[in-house]
Amino acid sequence: MGKFKKGMFFGSMIGAGMTWLFTSKKGKETREHLLDHASEIISMIQSEVKGSKQWKKLSKGEYTKMVEKKVDAYIKKNKLAKQAKGMLVKLVGSQWENLKK
Repeated sequence: MGKFKKGMFFGSMIGAGMTWLFTSKKGKETREHLLDHASEIISMIQSEVKGSKQWKKLSKGEYTKMVEKKVDAYIKKNKLAKQAKGMLVKLVGSQWENLKK
């Protein structure tokens, strides 16, 4: 599958998930739970990264890999559905700019 087709596929999956989250009452509750989980993961990453020597040298690519690892571990630890991974990675990954401030 080419990059364009992969992008279209994942984009449509994220779009469908976002539509569901924003249109139903259950979706709103789920979104709130995901945001709570994302904030916990962000706090874990901030404390780990800002306390290390690599902080100033951390690239966005390295941050993204770290986010994926932390989200995987968090999902296993808290027994969350694997479908939540994509949303959590996206939410936590979007905090790169805030982390560098």
